[in-house]
Amino acid sequence: MKEKPWYQRLAVYMGISAAVVFTPIILMLLISIFGNLACWAFGGAMCPPLHH
Repeated sequence: MKEKPWYQRLAVYMGISAAVVFTPIILMLLISIFGNLACWAFGGAMCPPLHH
């Protein structure tokens, strides 16, 4: 079985590390956005303003 070329392995490693780095950031953004929307939907007195 032939080995993959180094740049292919590098692309795989970069993709994995990018996923590890960006997944928590995207999740936190989604949670804060949906949290604000739910807050505004169910009574918005104590909510942060929607525009930043």
